[in-house]
Amino acid sequence: MPRVAAVPAALRYKPFRTSAAIAAGLITARQLTGPAWTRLFRDVYVSAGAPVDLALRCQAAALLVPVGGALSHDSAALLHNTLIAPFGSTRVHVSIPPRLRLPLDGGLVVHRVLLGPDEIVRRCGVPVTGPARMAFDLGSGRDAAEAVVALDALLYQRVIHPADLLEIAGSRAGWPGVERVPAGGPAGSATRGISDGDENAVGIGRCRAAGAECPAHGSRF
Repeated sequence: MPRVAAVPAALRYKPFRTSAAIAAGLITARQLTGPAWTRLFRDVYVSAGAPVDLALRCQAAALLVPVGGALSHDSAALLHNTLIAPFGSTRVHVSIPPRLRLPLDGGLVVHRVLLGPDEIVRRCGVPVTGPARMAFDLGSGRDAAEAVVALDALLYQRVIHPADLLEIAGSRAGWPGVERVPAGGPAGSATRGISDGDENAVGIGRCRAAGAECPAHGSRF
């Protein structure tokens, strides 16, 4: 049987930059081609024994994010304990300053925007967009139905509150896409009633977005 290379303790179960690990003498480029390692992104690997899910991929992508950048959109929501990404999704959203670049990688969705210092927070040691910026990105960059579902999920998890939506849209007047944020557009009524803690809030958001009957409320939105 072929011998599997030993995994250094410093590289077990968490993503690492291969360039840094090689420079530190923890591993060689040739060893990375073996079965003991799983490639996540360009220059980012993890030991093959680590279960790879979207949360781990977010941690891995964070290693590539430059100063002034952050995980954003669906990926930021995940770090705020809200699952919005489509089932089975493996792509990670990152926002970086317009002047910077990341290596091309099909697993990354790169948004080039200028984030203010107050728009970046740390969750689980990872830089992510804060609740207001994240809600704006999710509400303005999607069609109305997807925006309703995303914002309803954030409301249900108490990441944002109904009153925040008005401030989020109002403070960004003139920004591209602000008219699509439900608080400031025709879908604004889609978020009413979510703050009551209804455990079906995310499902209700999907019903509302589709204009279907919502069993919990018995009315058409």
